[in-house]
Amino acid sequence: MLLGASGLFLLLFCRWERKTTTPLLDFELFRNRIFTHGNLMGVVVYCTQTSVFFLLPFYLETILGYSPARSGLMMTTTPVIMAITAPLAGHFSDKFGSNRIISLSFSLLTASFLLLSTLKVDSSYLIIGGGLVLLGIGMGMFGSPNTSSILGSIPREKAGYAGGFIATNRNLSYSVGISSSVLLFSWMLHRKQAVLEYSTAYIQAFQTVYLVAAALTLSALVPWIISQKQRGQA
Repeated sequence: MLLGASGLFLLLFCRWERKTTTPLLDFELFRNRIFTHGNLMGVVVYCTQTSVFFLLPFYLETILGYSPARSGLMMTTTPVIMAITAPLAGHFSDKFGSNRIISLSFSLLTASFLLLSTLKVDSSYLIIGGGLVLLGIGMGMFGSPNTSSILGSIPREKAGYAGGFIATNRNLSYSVGISSSVLLFSWMLHRKQAVLEYSTAYIQAFQTVYLVAAALTLSALVPWIISQKQRGQA
């Protein structure tokens, strides 16, 4: 009900914005395919990554019995890898272009989610760490090249607006990603618990979330590659 109401108010807001003389949204930018596609790619990336940051610590502590300190230490893997990867991705993006880097980023993100979807009640820290490392590299390779691609496709005088829109889009995607992953996990856990013991139901619900995340990143990667090939032939 709340989701439907949010969608309705969003439509009303967009309609109002199109009529007002001082709109908050610059609808002209949405006619730019690179701007629109880049922000949609951002929605996929930021929505799916929060399923790891929010749900994985509960798995580590509830199923594997990690202490909060050990769980927190494990979760630092991704941001540390991102801090190393992001500057390199920005450098190579400026030198070679962002298209291939973004494609590789989505490939690594898909691989990360697929690896995390294999976690069980007795998975080793090597598998968990491998998934977090892939996630960190994929995330680090996405942010700078995608932002550079978006800002390079619009007039310079609109760079400030575009930067604000990218930040807003990212924060909104974080919220949507947390709520949707928790909703999917809770729904699956409730269904599975009716016929399975708690730990087994938990793992299957957990795996489903990451399979869906992998499907989302893969579904964004394929049209991205196709569009880049078509642009190269044009």
